[in-house]
Amino acid sequence: QDYIQKDLIPISRCERVYDLKNKLNSEDYSYWDDIVNAWVPYCKYEYSYDADGNKALSIEYKMDANLNDWVAEYKVEYTYDVNGDMASIMFYSWDVSTNEWNNNAKHKYEYAYDGNDNVRTAQEFMWEDGHWKIVSTTHYY
Repeated sequence: QDYIQKDLIPISRCERVYDLKNKLNSEDYSYWDDIVNAWVPYCKYEYSYDADGNKALSIEYKMDANLNDWVAEYKVEYTYDVNGDMASIMFYSWDVSTNEWNNNAKHKYEYAYDGNDNVRTAQEFMWEDGHWKIVSTTHYY
């Protein structure tokens, strides 16, 4: 069968907002709904930066159709060493029953560098029973 496409309609879009320093502040995702003939938001990300311009925080939200409002899903915190190299990444999930970040679902990565700012060790941790448990360690040579 031959297929001829008459009308091209985008099915999704992403709108990005940047600050005056050209840093990405937010990304809003939506999909096209043929029934209501409009863009429907489903996901957004917000970002913030430290004084050196490094990404310090990202938060993911999902649209709750029942509330017609954004509900937090995940948060990622980034830290850096004195050389500006990423020192750690920490992940949290949002607990809808308590309306706060779930400390029991913490997950993080930590990095160690050599004198030339090359990653030498990466460790993955999970928060369990009130302390960090090493899940994996990767050495780079």
